Amino acid sequence: MIKVLIVEDEPLIAKALAKLIVKSGLDFEVAGIAENGMEAIDLYEKHLPEVVFSDIKMPIMDGFEFLQILKDRKYEPCTIILSGFEDFNYARQAISYQVLDYLLKPISKQMLMEILNKVRIISLHKEQVAKNNLIKSTLENKGRQEIIDGDCMLALICIGAYPMSPDDSMLPGVKVWSEIDLEGELDKMECSGATSWIFNGNSSVERILILEAADPFLQNMVMKKVYNRLQEQTNLPVTLITHKRTIDITSVGPMYNELKVNLYSRFIFGKSAMICLEDKDVYYEDHEINTIVQMIYKKISANDSKGINDSIKELLEFCDQNNLRQKHILKYLNIILAYYCEKFPLAQMTNIDFEFMLSNAESYDILYLEITEMLRTSLTLPELTQTVHPLALKIKDYLEENFEKSVTNEILSREFGFVSSYLSKIFKNQYRMTPGNYLIKLRINKAKSLIRENPERLIKDIADTVGYNDPYYFSKVFYKEENMWPSDYK
Repeated sequence: MIKVLIVEDEPLIAKALAKLIVKSGLDFEVAGIAENGMEAIDLYEKHLPEVVFSDIKMPIMDGFEFLQILKDRKYEPCTIILSGFEDFNYARQAISYQVLDYLLKPISKQMLMEILNKVRIISLHKEQVAKNNLIKSTLENKGRQEIIDGDCMLALICIGAYPMSPDDSMLPGVKVWSEIDLEGELDKMECSGATSWIFNGNSSVERILILEAADPFLQNMVMKKVYNRLQEQTNLPVTLITHKRTIDITSVGPMYNELKVNLYSRFIFGKSAMICLEDKDVYYEDHEINTIVQMIYKKISANDSKGINDSIKELLEFCDQNNLRQKHILKYLNIILAYYCEKFPLAQMTNIDFEFMLSNAESYDILYLEITEMLRTSLTLPELTQTVHPLALKIKDYLEENFEKSVTNEILSREFGFVSSYLSKIFKNQYRMTPGNYLIKLRINKAKSLIRENPERLIKDIADTVGYNDPYYFSKVFYKEENMWPSDYK
């Protein structure tokens, strides 16, 4: 309920106004009635109402003195001035106190309803902004806190593979999120009674969905609808992890931390999944997969290229059939990498390469191509020299010409006819950064130039111009690069 304080020295008018407010049928309650400004101050600080109806001329302390004290004490209620006659000077003075409206006595029911509806919209907006700021604050809190029961439910959603590589600006899921209007999809769903918030996750392919509703069944239904709708809109795997227990809005941060940890540990590579935190996790025996890894070791020792490829295919097929977690796949790939580098010390491969492959691969078929191509080329990659490698230069030119568009590693792979891990390796050998890092630098440098040209230009417009459809994600990237928000850059 929205609390109202009436400040009026004529009891009949005050009671009549209170009666009209109560009978309005809207979410208002009269918290108190004061006969002058002095009395109103005590009632205001006792009840902290969102709305104040105040007369001007009153004994002891008039309305403007009362409003000045509220202003000095940093209170910001929606204020409606009551007056028995029109006075331009009063109206002009009211503006300095950011008064919402000016209501003439005797009070018309129609005019009051118009004001109450206006106040209701403003009050709901203020409440949403306050909750939004509270959620942002608790999401940024890295410390462990107790999770309290309440009316909220969270989901952490990832499109594509789990982002293991720190270079996440060109992952396949980035393009998908740029084409999906999640807020619009939620509006289409029958979820009246639920309030939703959407935030960016730690990675560019993750989103945090928060629902607040008194009915847990409604929240579960919305989560399932969101999951199904995202699957309909992309061929990439969709992973949504949520929980059964409803929590207080102040516990959003701690629950988000729980979901992050579990998303990593329970992420199934190559397949969509809706995971519930409280459901029992599945464990597997790894003796069968160890047999395949040992076979790969023998093929590496024998320098049997075809045998290596066939055994890797068998390994990935086993992982696919048994829904292996992505972190377990990385573990076995790193074992294979150690075997390979032991046999071929000059091989230019590291653990980071496999993290990159897993993060970018859309399926097991693509992952197989990435791994076998990397093994094939690892002994022939060019060393860093003074001469620019032609392929690295072509990638650089392409990024400079297309950075304002959606660019992913998959698009680069199609453009140049090589797997993305090979292209990234060539580029990094030459320029000491990945194509994704270079893309970010191009976009941020262009954004800085646009801000200098027109400091009043909207951040959203600048984000769109340099290739970011989400202004909040753009601001996050800008801050990471420049150690300041784009709104602070001069």
